[in-house]
Amino acid sequence: MLKLSFTATIGSILVSILLLLSIISSCNRGQKEREQREERIAAFNDSLAAFAQKHNAILDWKVDLSEMGRILTYNLEKIWLTPQPIVFEGGVSDIETYDNENYKILVYQNACSYSHEPIVYANFEMVLLCPKELINNRITQLSKDLAYFVDSVGVFIARIEKIQRTEGDEDQIDLFTGIGECVDIKLVECPY
Repeated sequence: MLKLSFTATIGSILVSILLLLSIISSCNRGQKEREQREERIAAFNDSLAAFAQKHNAILDWKVDLSEMGRILTYNLEKIWLTPQPIVFEGGVSDIETYDNENYKILVYQNACSYSHEPIVYANFEMVLLCPKELINNRITQLSKDLAYFVDSVGVFIARIEKIQRTEGDEDQIDLFTGIGECVDIKLVECPY
């Protein structure tokens, strides 16, 4: 009986050790995944900053807006309606032929941009005229067709010429639409 009790105790200890090792291994995997995610985010942010710098574009335009309660069109005019382009991250929800040289693209603010930008109490979208050559080159680089471009995540360098505001009802916040031209596009994978 004593031998059985000793064997059971040894077995319990071994099971406890194995359980502890499993927990430690799981924690290490979680830590490694967090570190890899942080590396992807840092690389994404570095890439974004370099892309903005290449075009002398305003990257952090939402920072000042995040300190405001209600945003007015006037606030956006000071940021968007300048000779300097802005950086807008978003997804393409529609694309149409505008003329022989341009597409008209509707870009909405998507979950990727919400996940790391300052909190702003407004929604934003862009209606941009983009050279067909620019869009087609980006799609060719990815070996995809035009349909792939819709719902993809992109970083857009845009010069805004006009702003439209759609007032949200009591359950929704205002929507600001920037209308202008596309300077450059970079299709990306969201690291968040």
